[in-house]
Amino acid sequence: MSFKRKFSAFLLSITLLLCISILTAVPIQIDTLKNKLENASGEQEKIEILIELAGFYWELQPDERIAYAEQAVKLAEKFQDLQSKAKAYNHLGVAYNNKGNSEKSMDYFMKALKIMEQINDKSGIALSYRNIGQANFYIDNFDKALQYFQKSLDIKKESGDKKDISQLLILIGNVKAKTEKYDEALDNYLKALKIKKEIDDRLGISQIYNNLGNVYLALGEMENVLEYRLKALQIDRELGNNWEIALTTYNLAEYYLMTKQPEKAYPYILESKELAENLENKGLVRDNLESFSFYYEQTGDYQKALKYQRDYSELTKTMFTEELSEKIAEMQVKYETEKKEKENQAYKLQLQKVRLHRQQLVFILAIVLLIALFIYYRYRTKKKSALLLQHLVNERTQELQQKINELRQAKDRIQKDLKERETLLHEIHHRVKNNMQIIKSMLDLQGHYVTDKTTLNAFDACVNRIQSMVLVHELLYESSDFANIPFKEYVKKRAEELLRSADKGENISLDLKIADISLGIKTAIPCGLILNELITNSLKHAFPKGQKGRIQISLQLLKNKSCELIFRDNGAGIPADIDFDKTESLGLYLIKILTEQIEGTVSMSRRNGTIFKIIFRNLK
Repeated sequence: MSFKRKFSAFLLSITLLLCISILTAVPIQIDTLKNKLENASGEQEKIEILIELAGFYWELQPDERIAYAEQAVKLAEKFQDLQSKAKAYNHLGVAYNNKGNSEKSMDYFMKALKIMEQINDKSGIALSYRNIGQANFYIDNFDKALQYFQKSLDIKKESGDKKDISQLLILIGNVKAKTEKYDEALDNYLKALKIKKEIDDRLGISQIYNNLGNVYLALGEMENVLEYRLKALQIDRELGNNWEIALTTYNLAEYYLMTKQPEKAYPYILESKELAENLENKGLVRDNLESFSFYYEQTGDYQKALKYQRDYSELTKTMFTEELSEKIAEMQVKYETEKKEKENQAYKLQLQKVRLHRQQLVFILAIVLLIALFIYYRYRTKKKSALLLQHLVNERTQELQQKINELRQAKDRIQKDLKERETLLHEIHHRVKNNMQIIKSMLDLQGHYVTDKTTLNAFDACVNRIQSMVLVHELLYESSDFANIPFKEYVKKRAEELLRSADKGENISLDLKIADISLGIKTAIPCGLILNELITNSLKHAFPKGQKGRIQISLQLLKNKSCELIFRDNGAGIPADIDFDKTESLGLYLIKILTEQIEGTVSMSRRNGTIFKIIFRNLK
């Protein structure tokens, strides 16, 4: 089994467990609940029992849960119990999701959300957001999934519900891992882990350890993979959770097989397979058969390796056949139902056709009579209206000709005004550039009289920032488009200027991957200042005097038409004790403020140097 397939399967299993942990009520014997339903004294009690039965996601089949939930919806509508109705809709959404009907599932989740918003039930709104996020996650719509998980998290942060906050952080981490944004996935998992430890959620800690192990496996950091999987197994054994033990031992066996240590993998494969058989988990049994095949292949026993590979293929085929049979049976029932409905509709349609045919005959006769009368009337009035029509046409032609002449004159005036305004705007950008150059020169001159190093550095930083804005107006002045700046040309010129001024051109190499993007002036000036701060900071602190290094800058247009700016250097990196969100550094503070100005988000990473990632809108 490929790593991506295993990783996807693991994330899906964890996601299902999280969903179930939220939606499932306190376990009560199903038979007891059914007896209570038969002997319920009031309709409200019936609604509560039906909703509880609809929430048994493992014990009852989806169709049975759907039946209970639909009964609950009818009773809730009768008594105008909106909250119960929304809960039943949520259960219907989960049941249809289990049946693979994503469209119906999403429809019910959205209905539940609409009701929860109507009654302003914050907890219910957060749950609906999470369910919608889960439904989008199952169909690989990861952008939508992330959007709804984040909405749910924002509500839970207001209420301070640590357990739900940690679970949502895990779900967001799962989305990041599936979209291969592993640094962001690690960040969310570690935040969730901190909360799980605070509330002593041992099972949750184990699941996060497994998630961390899988992300580090994707990153190829094998030592971290082993560390977290062993930690997860230790907790699972303490809790006596056979399902988690079976999954974690399988993951450990996978690690040892990937690192060519079959003798260490064997006991874990054996344990995982035995637990999976006891749990009647055919999927995990099948995966362990494949692990046995890999084990014997690595130990040189190719005969046994072939045998287990055949067993793996046979069980896969059996599982596929069982699933196919269930779907065929389901489709047969659906076909029979639709067939009866179509027969009834055909009979009704035949009756309607007979009635319609009679009505059509009467209608046609009436139309023929009306047409005859109309033709006679038109014949009588045609001669009278012809002269009047000609007169009106002549008048209207004269009016239109006059309008055309007026529009031509207006067009000439507009073109003349536009040309004058373009000339004026061109001159304004030229004068702004010249004035800023004068300010820069004055600051340069004033700097020669400053002896305090701190003050002199502040003068230099100010001059650099002004030069960044000067370059924007210079490019606008040279361009025929006074609203947008060719940013690729801007980045190249500014970066080379800063390297020359720092006298590090020979030691520091530039790697620019800038798409042909034009930025509006409202975006270009803040973005230029951000780049100025990043490059200046890197040249000043990342590379001690004489050290060679590399600065990489990329700017790309994303699918949602946002822009992604990534700045990376391989220098010393920002010290670990500096908190980007609470820094006292003016440069870092400017980066944060300017990013907010262009409606963007900024994140920083300290892996192999310093990385800043900024996603922002191109404001017009």
